[in-house]
Amino acid sequence: MAKLTLKNISGDTRSLGRPDGLPVKAGDVVAVDGELVEELGDAYVIDQAGQVRAWPKETWKLSGAGASGAGASGTAAGSKGGAES
Repeated sequence: MAKLTLKNISGDTRSLGRPDGLPVKAGDVVAVDGELVEELGDAYVIDQAGQVRAWPKETWKLSGAGASGAGASGTAAGSKGGAES
């Protein structure tokens, strides 16, 4: 599975993937294992080992190699956390 890089742009701390997930502070970057399935106007649709979910663009900014089609898991990358909301 590929690595995707997501940045929390919400201004708040968010939980990665689910309510009890890794907390990600505003401005922090997280690397996740998964595959970008589709980019909608308001969300990135990411397949994480068979679990497909939408990552809202108002909360997350997709960057790096994954921006053209890669994934999401939950390992902090070069920052202090990662979040999803």
